[in-house]
Amino acid sequence: MRVTVLGKSPSWQDAGGACSGYLVQDGATSLLLDCGNGVFAKLRAQLDYLAVDAVVLSHLHADHFLDLVPFSYALSHGPRRDADAPVKPVLHAPPGARACFRQVAGGWGGEELVEHAEPVPAEHEPRHDEQHGEREADHAQRGDDQQHAENQRRGIELDGGEDGHVQ
Repeated sequence: MRVTVLGKSPSWQDAGGACSGYLVQDGATSLLLDCGNGVFAKLRAQLDYLAVDAVVLSHLHADHFLDLVPFSYALSHGPRRDADAPVKPVLHAPPGARACFRQVAGGWGGEELVEHAEPVPAEHEPRHDEQHGEREADHAQRGDDQQHAENQRRGIELDGGEDGHVQ
């Protein structure tokens, strides 16, 4: 397995750098962990973006996902787009991602841009209580608890602080 750090800047890009982004490759499989500001260009310097099998987002802070916008434009409108090819990469994102992406991408005029280019699995659809104004703090805690339970089920251990950031 090979891990390439594409970006590690804080919430603002270092000069010539990028925010959070890690390319994980094992054999013919390529996974992008986070896609923060500046990561898409760094990815393209390492690998053809059409070869990425999956994108995994650690959480929904902008510095971990904003470059999904140019990535999605390339996948949706790029000159090399093959309408008959299987849709990839698959996007694995925390609960609430679809609404978050629609709000962000809506600023560019196409609120469904990300979900059309990189399918978000159905389990990431908002629950009924999310759609009807559940208190954000209660939802965040439940989401953290659910994520922790899912990580334990999969055997994933994260060493994070109270705010959920992995150190």
